[in-house]
Amino acid sequence: MPDHRECPQQAPNEPDPQEELILVGEKVGRATVRGIVLTMVGALVLVLLANLPASWYLRNYIWQYRIVGSKWETLQDLQTPVDTLVLGDSSCMMGVVPEVLGRRLGSTSLNLARHAAPVALEDSWMLDTYLRKFGPPRSVVLVYAFFSLREEFKPESLVSIPLPLGFWNRLNPPLTLSPAQQVQVAARKHLPIYYASSSVSRPVLTPWNAFRELEKVELQPDGFLASPANPESVDQTAAAHLEELQTGARWTLSDSNRRGLQALLGASHAHGFPVYIALGPVYEGLVQAPAFQTCWQDLHRDLAGMAASCPQAHLVTDQPMAFAREDMQDDVHLTRTSAPRYTEHLARQILAFRLRAVTRREGLGPRPWRPGRKPLGASPLNGMHPPGARVRDSGCVAGAGGGPQRGAVAQVEVQRVGTP
Repeated sequence: MPDHRECPQQAPNEPDPQEELILVGEKVGRATVRGIVLTMVGALVLVLLANLPASWYLRNYIWQYRIVGSKWETLQDLQTPVDTLVLGDSSCMMGVVPEVLGRRLGSTSLNLARHAAPVALEDSWMLDTYLRKFGPPRSVVLVYAFFSLREEFKPESLVSIPLPLGFWNRLNPPLTLSPAQQVQVAARKHLPIYYASSSVSRPVLTPWNAFRELEKVELQPDGFLASPANPESVDQTAAAHLEELQTGARWTLSDSNRRGLQALLGASHAHGFPVYIALGPVYEGLVQAPAFQTCWQDLHRDLAGMAASCPQAHLVTDQPMAFAREDMQDDVHLTRTSAPRYTEHLARQILAFRLRAVTRREGLGPRPWRPGRKPLGASPLNGMHPPGARVRDSGCVAGAGGGPQRGAVAQVEVQRVGTP
Protein backbone atom coordinates (compact mmCIF):
# COMPACT_ATOMS: atom_id res chain seq x y z
CA MET A 1 0.00 0.00 0.00
CA PRO A 2 1.59 3.31 -0.99
CA ASP A 3 2.93 5.65 1.72
CA HIS A 4 0.93 8.90 1.53
CA ARG A 5 3.01 10.82 4.13
CA GLU A 6 4.31 14.10 2.65
CA CYS A 7 8.01 14.79 2.61
CA PRO A 8 9.09 18.16 4.12
CA GLN A 9 9.33 20.79 1.47
CA GLN A 10 12.46 23.03 1.31
CA ALA A 11 11.87 26.74 0.89
CA PRO A 12 13.02 28.06 -2.47
CA ASN A 13 15.79 30.29 -1.06
CA GLU A 14 16.79 28.18 1.94
CA PRO A 15 20.29 26.66 1.64
CA ASP A 16 20.59 22.96 1.71
CA PRO A 17 21.98 22.05 5.18
CA GLN A 18 23.91 19.25 3.58
CA GLU A 19 25.76 21.63 1.34
CA GLU A 20 29.13 23.05 2.48
CA LEU A 21 28.89 26.54 4.02
CA ILE A 22 31.28 28.91 2.27
CA LEU A 23 32.00 32.46 3.62
CA VAL A 24 32.21 34.94 0.83
CA GLY A 25 34.02 38.35 1.20
CA GLU A 26 35.35 37.84 4.76
CA LYS A 27 38.88 36.81 5.53
CA VAL A 28 40.78 36.43 8.85
CA GLY A 29 44.13 38.14 8.58
CA ARG A 30 47.35 36.57 9.69
CA ALA A 31 48.70 37.72 13.07
CA THR A 32 52.13 39.33 12.78
CA VAL A 33 54.56 40.56 15.39
CA ARG A 34 54.38 44.08 13.96
CA GLY A 35 50.58 44.09 14.14
CA ILE A 36 50.57 42.88 17.74
CA VAL A 37 53.13 45.51 18.76
CA LEU A 38 51.20 48.31 17.05
CA THR A 39 47.98 47.22 18.76
CA MET A 40 49.63 47.15 22.16
CA VAL A 41 51.29 50.54 21.65
CA GLY A 42 48.02 52.06 20.48
CA ALA A 43 46.18 50.72 23.51
CA LEU A 44 48.89 52.06 25.82
CA VAL A 45 48.75 55.50 24.20
CA LEU A 46 44.96 55.58 24.61
CA VAL A 47 45.28 54.61 28.28
CA LEU A 48 47.87 57.32 28.92
CA LEU A 49 45.78 59.93 27.11
CA ALA A 50 42.75 58.96 29.18
CA ASN A 51 44.81 59.47 32.35
CA LEU A 52 45.99 62.98 31.45
CA PRO A 53 42.84 64.76 32.72
CA ALA A 54 43.01 62.67 35.90
CA SER A 55 46.65 63.68 36.46
CA TRP A 56 45.76 67.33 35.90
CA TYR A 57 42.95 67.08 38.47
CA LEU A 58 45.23 65.48 41.08
CA ARG A 59 47.95 68.11 40.64
CA ASN A 60 45.58 71.04 40.91
CA TYR A 61 42.76 70.04 43.25
CA ILE A 62 43.91 67.26 45.58
CA TRP A 63 45.58 68.55 48.75
CA GLN A 64 48.71 66.39 48.84
CA TYR A 65 49.57 66.67 45.14
CA ARG A 66 48.84 70.39 44.97
CA ILE A 67 50.92 71.30 48.04
CA VAL A 68 53.92 69.08 47.25
CA GLY A 69 53.91 70.19 43.63
CA SER A 70 53.71 73.87 44.57
CA LYS A 71 56.65 73.61 46.99
CA TRP A 72 58.90 71.93 44.42
CA GLU A 73 57.85 74.40 41.73
CA THR A 74 58.67 77.28 44.10
CA LEU A 75 62.14 75.83 44.66
CA GLN A 76 62.76 75.22 40.97
CA ASP A 77 61.49 78.69 39.96
CA LEU A 78 63.39 80.51 42.74
CA GLN A 79 65.55 83.24 41.18
CA THR A 80 67.43 84.57 44.22
CA PRO A 81 68.78 82.79 47.32
CA VAL A 82 67.19 83.16 50.75
CA ASP A 83 68.89 83.50 54.12
CA THR A 84 66.78 81.00 56.07
CA LEU A 85 65.40 77.87 54.43
CA VAL A 86 62.53 76.30 56.40
CA LEU A 87 61.88 72.59 55.87
CA GLY A 88 59.68 70.01 57.60
CA ASP A 89 56.23 68.46 57.57
CA SER A 90 52.75 69.99 57.51
CA SER A 91 53.00 71.15 61.14
CA CYS A 92 55.88 73.34 59.95
CA MET A 93 54.03 74.42 56.81
CA MET A 94 51.07 75.60 58.94
CA GLY A 95 53.12 76.72 61.95
CA VAL A 96 56.10 78.74 60.71
CA VAL A 97 55.33 82.10 59.07
CA PRO A 98 58.34 83.20 56.97
CA GLU A 99 57.39 86.88 57.20
CA VAL A 100 57.48 86.74 61.02
CA LEU A 101 60.60 84.58 61.15
CA GLY A 102 62.45 86.79 58.68
CA ARG A 103 61.51 89.96 60.55
CA ARG A 104 62.74 88.56 63.88
CA LEU A 105 65.97 87.10 62.45
CA GLY A 106 66.66 90.06 60.18
CA SER A 107 66.75 87.91 57.07
CA THR A 108 64.70 86.52 54.20
CA SER A 109 62.91 83.20 54.75
CA LEU A 110 61.11 80.62 52.63
CA ASN A 111 58.92 77.80 53.93
CA LEU A 112 59.25 74.67 51.76
CA ALA A 113 57.66 72.28 54.28
CA ARG A 114 55.22 69.69 52.94
CA HIS A 115 53.26 66.67 54.10
CA ALA A 116 54.50 63.79 56.20
CA ALA A 117 55.89 60.89 54.19
CA PRO A 118 59.59 60.15 54.20
CA VAL A 119 59.65 63.81 55.26
CA ALA A 120 63.30 64.17 56.33
CA LEU A 121 64.42 62.23 53.27
CA GLU A 122 62.54 64.60 50.97
CA ASP A 123 63.88 67.56 52.99
CA SER A 124 67.42 66.40 52.23
CA TRP A 125 66.55 66.20 48.51
CA MET A 126 65.14 69.73 48.57
CA LEU A 127 68.22 71.04 50.35
CA ASP A 128 70.48 69.25 47.86
CA THR A 129 68.53 70.89 45.00
CA TYR A 130 68.91 74.29 46.67
CA LEU A 131 72.66 73.79 47.27
CA ARG A 132 73.24 72.90 43.61
CA LYS A 133 71.39 76.02 42.55
CA PHE A 134 72.55 78.66 45.04
CA GLY A 135 75.09 77.21 47.44
CA PRO A 136 74.55 77.13 51.22
CA PRO A 137 71.89 79.31 52.88
CA ARG A 138 72.69 81.25 56.04
CA SER A 139 70.72 78.71 58.09
CA VAL A 140 68.19 75.89 57.83
CA VAL A 141 65.23 75.39 60.18
CA LEU A 142 63.61 71.94 60.53
CA VAL A 143 60.24 71.48 62.26
CA TYR A 144 58.47 68.12 62.64
CA ALA A 145 55.32 66.88 64.36
CA PHE A 146 55.87 64.19 66.98
CA PHE A 147 54.49 61.40 64.76
CA SER A 148 56.04 62.37 61.39
CA LEU A 149 59.54 61.14 62.08
CA ARG A 150 58.21 57.69 62.93
CA GLU A 151 56.71 57.23 59.45
CA GLU A 152 58.39 54.52 57.39
CA PHE A 153 59.20 55.01 53.72
CA LYS A 154 56.70 53.76 51.14
CA PRO A 155 57.43 53.86 47.39
CA GLU A 156 54.03 55.41 46.64
CA SER A 157 55.04 58.51 48.60
CA LEU A 158 57.32 59.45 45.68
CA VAL A 159 54.39 59.77 43.27
CA SER A 160 53.39 63.30 44.32
CA ILE A 161 56.92 64.71 43.82
CA PRO A 162 56.85 66.46 40.40
CA LEU A 163 60.29 65.37 39.22
CA PRO A 164 61.27 63.02 36.37
CA LEU A 165 61.35 59.35 37.28
CA GLY A 166 64.67 58.27 38.74
CA PHE A 167 65.22 61.52 40.66
CA TRP A 168 65.73 59.44 43.80
CA ASN A 169 69.01 58.18 42.31
CA ARG A 170 70.33 61.63 41.41
CA LEU A 171 69.77 63.56 44.65
CA ASN A 172 71.51 63.23 48.00
CA PRO A 173 71.10 60.81 49.66
CA PRO A 174 70.42 58.44 46.75
CA LEU A 175 67.63 55.94 47.29
CA THR A 176 67.80 52.43 45.89
CA LEU A 177 64.51 51.00 44.64
CA SER A 178 64.02 47.49 43.38
CA PRO A 179 62.79 47.04 39.77
CA ALA A 180 59.33 46.13 41.11
CA GLN A 181 59.23 49.31 43.23
CA GLN A 182 60.29 51.44 40.27
CA VAL A 183 57.50 49.94 38.14
CA GLN A 184 55.05 50.59 40.99
CA VAL A 185 56.07 54.27 41.23
CA ALA A 186 55.84 54.74 37.45
CA ALA A 187 52.43 53.07 37.26
CA ARG A 188 51.02 55.10 40.15
CA LYS A 189 52.37 58.31 38.63
CA HIS A 190 50.98 57.78 35.13
CA LEU A 191 47.83 55.71 35.77
CA PRO A 192 45.87 57.67 38.39
CA ILE A 193 42.53 56.41 37.07
CA TYR A 194 43.46 53.00 38.41
CA TYR A 195 45.63 53.84 41.45
CA ALA A 196 43.85 57.00 42.64
CA SER A 197 40.33 56.15 41.49
CA SER A 198 38.64 57.37 44.67
CA SER A 199 40.11 60.85 44.14
CA VAL A 200 39.86 61.23 40.37
CA SER A 201 36.27 59.98 40.31
CA ARG A 202 35.03 62.97 42.32
CA PRO A 203 34.35 65.23 39.30
CA VAL A 204 32.07 62.50 37.95
CA LEU A 205 30.41 61.25 41.14
CA THR A 206 30.23 64.49 43.15
CA PRO A 207 30.96 67.37 40.76
CA TRP A 208 29.48 69.92 43.20
CA ASN A 209 32.18 69.03 45.75
CA ALA A 210 35.10 67.96 43.57
CA PHE A 211 36.92 71.30 43.49
CA ARG A 212 36.46 72.46 47.08
CA GLU A 213 39.17 70.57 48.97
CA LEU A 214 41.53 73.55 49.10
CA GLU A 215 39.05 76.41 49.30
CA LYS A 216 39.34 76.78 53.11
CA VAL A 217 43.13 77.02 53.14
CA GLU A 218 45.42 79.58 51.58
CA LEU A 219 48.92 78.69 50.38
CA GLN A 220 50.87 81.93 50.40
CA PRO A 221 53.79 82.76 48.07
CA ASP A 222 56.32 82.36 50.91
CA GLY A 223 55.12 78.78 51.54
CA PHE A 224 52.99 79.32 54.65
CA LEU A 225 49.63 77.54 54.58
CA ALA A 226 46.97 79.54 56.40
CA SER A 227 44.05 77.55 57.80
CA PRO A 228 41.02 78.26 60.02
CA ALA A 229 40.38 76.67 63.41
CA ASN A 230 38.53 73.35 63.61
CA PRO A 231 38.00 72.33 67.27
CA GLU A 232 36.09 69.17 66.32
CA SER A 233 39.02 67.95 64.24
CA VAL A 234 41.36 68.70 67.15
CA ASP A 235 39.40 66.37 69.44
CA GLN A 236 39.16 63.63 66.82
CA THR A 237 42.82 63.61 65.83
CA ALA A 238 43.98 63.84 69.45
CA ALA A 239 41.85 60.83 70.38
CA ALA A 240 43.24 58.83 67.45
CA HIS A 241 46.85 59.70 68.29
CA LEU A 242 46.31 58.96 71.98
CA GLU A 243 44.96 55.53 71.13
CA GLU A 244 48.05 54.86 69.05
CA LEU A 245 50.35 56.17 71.77
CA GLN A 246 48.84 53.87 74.38
CA THR A 247 50.04 50.76 72.56
CA GLY A 248 53.25 51.09 74.56
CA ALA A 249 55.57 50.90 71.54
CA ARG A 250 58.65 53.12 71.72
CA TRP A 251 58.45 56.03 69.30
CA THR A 252 61.75 56.29 67.46
CA LEU A 253 63.01 57.72 64.21
CA SER A 254 62.28 55.55 61.19
CA ASP A 255 65.25 54.39 59.12
CA SER A 256 64.36 56.62 56.16
CA ASN A 257 63.91 59.71 58.32
CA ARG A 258 67.11 58.99 60.23
CA ARG A 259 68.95 58.72 56.92
CA GLY A 260 67.41 61.99 55.73
CA LEU A 261 68.44 63.79 58.93
CA GLN A 262 71.96 62.41 58.65
CA ALA A 263 72.17 63.80 55.11
CA LEU A 264 70.89 67.20 56.28
CA LEU A 265 73.43 67.32 59.11
CA GLY A 266 76.15 66.13 56.75
CA ALA A 267 75.40 69.04 54.40
CA SER A 268 75.48 71.41 57.38
CA HIS A 269 78.91 70.13 58.39
CA ALA A 270 80.27 70.19 54.83
CA HIS A 271 79.06 73.72 54.00
CA GLY A 272 79.28 75.30 57.45
CA PHE A 273 75.72 76.54 57.95
CA PRO A 274 73.73 75.98 61.17
CA VAL A 275 70.67 73.72 61.34
CA TYR A 276 68.00 74.42 63.97
CA ILE A 277 65.75 71.44 64.76
CA ALA A 278 62.40 71.77 66.55
CA LEU A 279 59.44 69.58 67.38
CA GLY A 280 56.21 71.19 66.25
CA PRO A 281 53.23 72.54 68.21
CA VAL A 282 50.73 70.20 69.83
CA TYR A 283 47.26 70.35 71.39
CA GLU A 284 47.41 71.01 75.15
CA GLY A 285 44.90 68.25 75.87
CA LEU A 286 47.28 65.70 74.36
CA VAL A 287 50.45 66.78 76.13
CA GLN A 288 48.93 66.02 79.53
CA ALA A 289 48.74 62.30 78.72
CA PRO A 290 51.61 60.23 80.19
CA ALA A 291 51.78 58.21 76.96
CA PHE A 292 52.45 61.38 74.96
CA GLN A 293 55.09 62.58 77.39
CA THR A 294 56.93 59.26 77.06
CA CYS A 295 56.73 59.47 73.26
CA TRP A 296 57.95 63.06 73.23
CA GLN A 297 60.91 62.27 75.47
CA ASP A 298 61.90 59.30 73.30
CA LEU A 299 61.88 61.37 70.12
CA HIS A 300 63.58 64.30 71.82
CA ARG A 301 66.35 61.99 73.01
CA ASP A 302 66.88 60.62 69.50
CA LEU A 303 67.01 64.10 67.98
CA ALA A 304 69.34 65.35 70.71
CA GLY A 305 71.70 62.48 69.99
CA MET A 306 71.76 63.33 66.29
CA ALA A 307 72.25 67.04 66.95
CA ALA A 308 75.20 66.23 69.23
CA SER A 309 76.96 64.54 66.30
CA CYS A 310 77.15 67.76 64.26
CA PRO A 311 78.87 70.96 65.49
CA GLN A 312 76.47 73.13 63.50
CA ALA A 313 73.22 71.42 64.62
CA HIS A 314 71.05 72.70 67.46
CA LEU A 315 67.92 71.18 68.96
CA VAL A 316 66.02 74.30 70.00
CA THR A 317 62.91 72.64 71.50
CA ASP A 318 63.30 71.61 75.12
CA GLN A 319 59.60 71.27 75.91
CA PRO A 320 56.32 70.73 74.02
CA MET A 321 54.71 73.94 72.82
CA ALA A 322 51.02 73.47 73.71
CA PHE A 323 48.08 75.35 72.19
CA ALA A 324 44.37 75.50 73.03
CA ARG A 325 41.89 73.72 70.76
CA GLU A 326 40.46 77.01 69.45
CA ASP A 327 43.95 77.88 68.17
CA MET A 328 44.36 74.72 66.11
CA GLN A 329 43.14 73.09 62.91
CA ASP A 330 43.83 69.63 64.38
CA ASP A 331 46.06 68.35 67.19
CA VAL A 332 49.37 69.35 65.50
CA HIS A 333 48.36 72.08 63.01
CA LEU A 334 47.97 75.74 63.93
CA THR A 335 45.70 78.37 62.41
CA ARG A 336 46.52 81.56 60.55
CA THR A 337 46.19 83.51 63.83
CA SER A 338 48.13 81.21 66.18
CA ALA A 339 51.03 80.34 63.84
CA PRO A 340 52.72 83.76 64.28
CA ARG A 341 52.98 83.12 68.04
CA TYR A 342 54.71 79.80 67.50
CA THR A 343 57.02 81.44 64.96
CA GLU A 344 57.90 84.19 67.45
CA HIS A 345 58.87 81.57 70.03
CA LEU A 346 60.95 79.65 67.48
CA ALA A 347 62.76 82.85 66.45
CA ARG A 348 63.60 83.63 70.10
CA GLN A 349 65.15 80.19 70.51
CA ILE A 350 67.24 80.58 67.34
CA LEU A 351 68.43 84.06 68.36
CA ALA A 352 69.46 82.71 71.75
CA PHE A 353 71.65 80.07 70.11
CA ARG A 354 73.17 82.68 67.79
CA LEU A 355 73.92 84.92 70.76
CA ARG A 356 75.70 82.11 72.56
CA ALA A 357 77.77 81.40 69.45
CA VAL A 358 78.81 85.07 69.23
CA THR A 359 79.77 85.31 72.89
CA ARG A 360 81.88 82.16 72.63
CA ARG A 361 83.72 83.53 69.58
CA GLU A 362 84.43 86.83 71.37
CA GLY A 363 85.56 85.11 74.56
CA LEU A 364 82.71 86.57 76.59
CA GLY A 365 80.88 83.35 77.32
CA PRO A 366 81.81 80.15 79.09
CA ARG A 367 84.74 78.17 77.75
CA PRO A 368 83.81 75.33 75.35
CA TRP A 369 83.42 71.99 77.07
CA ARG A 370 86.26 69.49 76.86
CA PRO A 371 86.34 65.91 78.16
CA GLY A 372 87.36 65.89 81.81
CA ARG A 373 86.01 69.36 82.51
CA LYS A 374 82.86 69.74 84.56
CA PRO A 375 80.05 71.23 82.43
CA LEU A 376 79.54 74.93 83.08
CA GLY A 377 76.17 76.51 83.57
CA ALA A 378 72.95 75.16 84.97
CA SER A 379 71.68 73.66 81.74
CA PRO A 380 72.73 73.30 78.10
CA LEU A 381 69.63 75.36 77.34
CA ASN A 382 70.30 78.07 79.95
CA GLY A 383 68.69 81.36 79.12
CA MET A 384 66.60 79.94 76.29
CA HIS A 385 63.44 78.92 78.09
CA PRO A 386 60.51 81.07 77.00
CA PRO A 387 58.84 83.27 79.59
CA GLY A 388 56.91 81.31 82.19
CA ALA A 389 58.91 78.10 81.87
CA ARG A 390 60.33 76.63 85.07
CA VAL A 391 63.38 74.38 85.06
CA ARG A 392 62.98 71.54 87.50
CA ASP A 393 66.29 69.78 86.86
CA SER A 394 69.34 71.85 86.02
CA GLY A 395 71.70 68.99 85.27
CA CYS A 396 73.31 68.50 81.87
CA VAL A 397 72.63 65.27 80.06
CA ALA A 398 75.77 63.47 78.98
CA GLY A 399 76.30 62.88 75.29
CA ALA A 400 77.79 59.85 73.62
CA GLY A 401 81.30 61.07 74.33
CA GLY A 402 80.66 61.84 77.97
CA GLY A 403 80.21 65.57 77.44
CA PRO A 404 77.08 67.70 77.57
CA GLN A 405 74.66 66.90 74.80
CA ARG A 406 73.64 69.82 72.63
CA GLY A 407 69.90 70.30 72.99
CA ALA A 408 69.65 67.60 75.67
CA VAL A 409 66.35 67.00 77.41
CA ALA A 410 65.86 69.31 80.36
CA GLN A 411 62.95 68.68 82.69
CA VAL A 412 60.87 71.71 81.83
CA GLU A 413 57.17 72.06 82.38
CA VAL A 414 54.98 72.24 79.32
CA GLN A 415 54.40 75.80 78.16
CA ARG A 416 50.92 76.65 77.01
CA VAL A 417 50.88 79.25 74.26
CA GLY A 418 47.59 81.01 74.70
CA THR A 419 46.06 84.03 73.09
CA PRO A 420 48.07 87.11 74.00
